[in-house]
Amino acid sequence: MIILIVLTVLVVVGILISRYGDYNWGFIGIIMFILSGGFLLILLLTLPTSHLQINGGIAKFETTRRTIAVARENGNELEKATVQNKIIEQNQWLAEQQYGNGTAFDIWIPDEVMELEPLK
Repeated sequence: MIILIVLTVLVVVGILISRYGDYNWGFIGIIMFILSGGFLLILLLTLPTSHLQINGGIAKFETTRRTIAVARENGNELEKATVQNKIIEQNQWLAEQQYGNGTAFDIWIPDEVMELEPLK
């Protein structure tokens, strides 16, 4: 969210500098507007795709949770090893998403990730 606010402020400042500054400052304002506006556009275009991907990962995580409960009832050793490997993969994914949600890039990661518990 911080990135979104900073880029928006930079776009506005760039517009104000280019409009009310003298020739040298006006050029700097135009450059500031173009760069921050471009980054803001990229942020806004990647936001829905990122949310869609993470929400799909959450659905996959929940499906894996339900599948593990059923697989543990079976006594097959090979299946238990496969399930253990899948648990490790899903917990690593969850840890990465929860860490990312606590950084400046949290706008791309839905807060629902923080509600998930690691698989056991």
